[in-house]
Amino acid sequence: MRRPPIVAGTFYDIDKDDLIKRLEWAFSDDKIGPGELPEKDQKKLDKNIGVIVPHAGYIYSGPVAAWAYLELSKLGKPDTVILIGPNHTGTGAELGVWPEGLWITPLGELKVAEDVTNFLFENSDILTPDTSSHISEHSLEVQLPFLQYVYGSDIEIVPITMMVQEFEFSRLLAENIQKVFEHFPEKKFVVVASSDLNHYESQEITLKKDEKFIKAVLSEDPKKVIKVVRNDEITACGFGPIATLLYLKLGSPKLLKHATSGDINGDFSHVVGYASFIVA
Repeated sequence: MRRPPIVAGTFYDIDKDDLIKRLEWAFSDDKIGPGELPEKDQKKLDKNIGVIVPHAGYIYSGPVAAWAYLELSKLGKPDTVILIGPNHTGTGAELGVWPEGLWITPLGELKVAEDVTNFLFENSDILTPDTSSHISEHSLEVQLPFLQYVYGSDIEIVPITMMVQEFEFSRLLAENIQKVFEHFPEKKFVVVASSDLNHYESQEITLKKDEKFIKAVLSEDPKKVIKVVRNDEITACGFGPIATLLYLKLGSPKLLKHATSGDINGDFSHVVGYASFIVA
C-alpha cells in the first residue's frame, strides 16, 4: 500500500533538489528560522520525546517548524516517529491509523511501522485501520520531508489522524501510545503533534489568542489546552494532538518559536499563528 504525496507542488516543492533547498532555507533563515542547519551525524535517541509543529505551506510555517526539527537533530535519531494530526477533511475514522506500506515524498519512501500499528489494532477499542482519513490530509505529510532531511528515510512512521478532538479521545489515544512504549522498550519514539494556532484574524487578535494557547501548553495540562480553545474561541486546528502529547508526560514543553503568517508576508489583517515546542 503506497500513499503518494498530495500537497507536493503546493505546500512544498515537488522537485527533490528544490525541496532540499527550501528545507535548508527554513533552517538557515535567521529572521524567523533558527539560523543553522541540523546535525547530520546523530547518536541514537536515548528516550522518548515529542514536538509540536505547524503544518502550513513551507514558505509560511517552514522556518517555525525548523526550530523543532533542529532540536530533534541534537537529541538523536529515533526508531519510529508517531505522527498525530487533525483531520481537516472530515472523511474517515474518528481516530484513523494508516496500517501498512509506504508514504512517498520527493525525498523518498518512509515505511509504516507495521509491528506498531498491528499492536495498536490488537490492543485498542478505539483505533482502526483507516486510509480514507489520510488520503487528502496534509497535516502529517508536510512533516515527512523535514523528518527525512534530519534523519534520512530509514526511520519508520505511524500516521494517526484525529477527527474528534475531545478530552476523552486525547486521553485514550495517549493511553494506547503509552502501551506501545511499554511493549516495545527497545524502540525509541518521537511523537509529532501537528497544529497551527489561531486562524484568519488580525495580527493583534491572533497574538493575544496565541499567547493564551501557548500558556496553556506550557502549563502541561491537556484539559486546560482544550478548555482555552473552547472558552476563548481559538481556532488552533490540532489541539487534540497537542493534548494527547501532553497526556504522555514525556517532559516539560519548551516554546522554541512563535510567529504568524503576517511576519512572513507583511499582511497583518488576516494571519495564521505558528509555534514550535520541544517536549523532552
